[in-house]
Amino acid sequence: MASIALVYEQFPLQSRDIRVLRLLPSPSADSPLECTLSVVHLPADSTTDPPAYKALSYAWNDTQFHTSSTVASHAIILRACVPSKSREAVQRGEVKATNLASRLKEKLHRGQERLWRGRRKSGGVSLQTSAKDVEVGETRCEVAIPANLSAALHQLRRRAQQSEASVDSDAHDGTVSLWVDYICINQADISERNEQVALMGDIFRRSEEVVIWIGEAAATTETNNGEGYHWKGGDEAVDLGHISTYMDFFYTFIARETDSPWHAATPGRTLAGWRGHEYGVFCLLSLLSQGSPGSGIPFYDSLAVETPRQQAWAHGIREALWDMLERRWWQRTWVVQECVLAQKATVQLGHLSAPWSMFSRAAYSYAHVRATGDPTRQVGEESSIGVSGHSRVGDPLARFATLVMQVDSTREALSQGDSISPLHVLQRFHARQATDPRDKVFGLLGLMNSPFLAPDYGLSCEEVFLAAAAAAITSSQNLEILASASSVSHVGGTESKGGSLPSWCPDWSARPRESEWQRLQWLRLYHTCEGTPPPSATIYRLPATTVLELRGVWVGEVLFATDTTAPDYGAHRFRANKTAWADSLEPFLPFGESCPEPRRHMFWRALCGDVVLDSDSALSDGRTGGDRYRRVTETDAVFYAAWEKDGEAQGGFNRRQMTVKGFRRFYHVREGSANLTRNRFFYAAQMMTGGRRMFYTADGRVGVGPAGTNKGDLIAVLAGSATPFLLRPSGRVEGHGKRSVLLPLNNAEEAKQGPESDPTVDFSGDCYRVVGDAYVSGIMDGEAASGKLETICLV
Repeated sequence: MASIALVYEQFPLQSRDIRVLRLLPSPSADSPLECTLSVVHLPADSTTDPPAYKALSYAWNDTQFHTSSTVASHAIILRACVPSKSREAVQRGEVKATNLASRLKEKLHRGQERLWRGRRKSGGVSLQTSAKDVEVGETRCEVAIPANLSAALHQLRRRAQQSEASVDSDAHDGTVSLWVDYICINQADISERNEQVALMGDIFRRSEEVVIWIGEAAATTETNNGEGYHWKGGDEAVDLGHISTYMDFFYTFIARETDSPWHAATPGRTLAGWRGHEYGVFCLLSLLSQGSPGSGIPFYDSLAVETPRQQAWAHGIREALWDMLERRWWQRTWVVQECVLAQKATVQLGHLSAPWSMFSRAAYSYAHVRATGDPTRQVGEESSIGVSGHSRVGDPLARFATLVMQVDSTREALSQGDSISPLHVLQRFHARQATDPRDKVFGLLGLMNSPFLAPDYGLSCEEVFLAAAAAAITSSQNLEILASASSVSHVGGTESKGGSLPSWCPDWSARPRESEWQRLQWLRLYHTCEGTPPPSATIYRLPATTVLELRGVWVGEVLFATDTTAPDYGAHRFRANKTAWADSLEPFLPFGESCPEPRRHMFWRALCGDVVLDSDSALSDGRTGGDRYRRVTETDAVFYAAWEKDGEAQGGFNRRQMTVKGFRRFYHVREGSANLTRNRFFYAAQMMTGGRRMFYTADGRVGVGPAGTNKGDLIAVLAGSATPFLLRPSGRVEGHGKRSVLLPLNNAEEAKQGPESDPTVDFSGDCYRVVGDAYVSGIMDGEAASGKLETICLV
């Protein structure tokens, strides 16, 4: 067989060319994968029809749900025909067949038979080949591929062969044309890689369908019988048939009179034809997409009473949903644009499939009813450890809704022609992962309407992040990016104080809180710098560090910071933390009736960041991907008062009682309107303070800042920033280096020629490290902007 490098050489790419593989049918499901490769042109003109192909969205390395011992044990055979130009040349006598074969053999003997190692999303891989005679007209090459990709291709081949008379197959012959980045891009060629990455937005946008491969399904009695189950995503007869079948299984189980060794995780042993809890997850999402509330679906949750059998079955469903959400597709950066830009997207979990629109409607439906739900009584209160090693706490549907709306809100905004700033794209998907940290930026470029950065894998990770920070400041003409910055660096996969990045530059490889992106997008409700002069920003690239010079007003100092941080989830946890914070601040801010009204309100308004949930009808906000919030008004104190009076015992009341049918659990049920009144404060407080710490300033203000907030941190209002910042003295910095002016914009335009054209200057000044953005009572609407404007330098 030939080398993969020779195959790529036979199929060179010109401008806007892409390679497409054609997956060939097979006599059996276990037959080796075989495909042909070809080059097609992707027209830049949107009015010109693109070639017909499907694009595969998947995680390169998802081995935790596989039983395969090694990734390299999976392979695909490429049957690559010599391009037509070469064949025509042979026919004209310009190139003799023997000469072409000799040239290919010579390349093989010069070393092409060795393992080809290419850079890939999940690290280095080897594509094994053997050097044999190469016949003119066809080159055969066996390529080692990841187990997850192998499983996806096997399932797509099966799907195409089962649907030869449908659009799932090309020309009704059981084949399917696919664009798969692992095979279609020469990962060893950095130049080609740069060009193809820049083109990937169009590749997925112009495909006829994007197949989202979540991973293999769990083993059940019907997983490997060759039958696939597809949901239409509505109340069609097909979906109703799936749901009816699953409900029959469910009611058969809970109606059983005697105990048995049956376990909820493997009911297929005793229920003939049972299709597994992953099948039940798709039924659950189908019902949600049709408007059914989660609390009204008996096999997932019961509104007022649960039997032990119901609880066991519901636990199995929740664990299956957690399993699906822990697949690496939901965690990877690259797949975001692949889903967002798709004209048509289909989710595939093993032999189960459904349109992305079903997932989307299910997520928004769940989010909509969440506002009137009782946060003290939620399913999934038990804790378990998932396959990925992470703790599973709470309702997995909440996690599902967040992940789906995060992607779908971006899809909706772009489809409506709305622009999303490059910074907001980076912030929204900051929690996504990439083996190559540079892909945390490059993997999202396809979602950015305005020019931002050109992908360049010749740059280091630090250089990419610094370039992205500078580009974000210039494109947004403000300092909003500083809210994503921290004094903790994780570049290179290790956590260290400071690191090689300056504290003002976000480290996109560091993992933020899962809901941090939602908090960041609502910082636009504040107007701290209103009344200050236009922002200025200058970068000094010194040998030891990179300095960002700004202008701002010093407004205070942290006198006290609480020992505890607010929890990210859990109504009971949050209430307990609120009590601890109140006790800690009691010496500084008395809470008795004698406390003046404004000071008493200072505490609860700091708890919620001075924002509240806008209304229950706004939870399906397509632009923000979740809840919609607004600033607090004088009448909103009733929301906090209602939440404060709703004690843990009353709100979370439930009891377990013996009945003639065994133990049953009974829940306290409240009216939705009563829940909404409490939730308008609670959800805002949970979002704005989760993972953060409350503090008190020397001039009598209450604030909330990052977990690293300490006594002595200084508070500054920076020209061009919506929020105050906590800064920590770092000492004097001196050096000689290049200067780049980012703002004002007229100077930034002059600096676009590149760092090599920037003047070399001497720098000397006192510098500060960024602790993080903060809420500080009494200065969030420009009250401190009249102070003395000073130069502030950050490192």
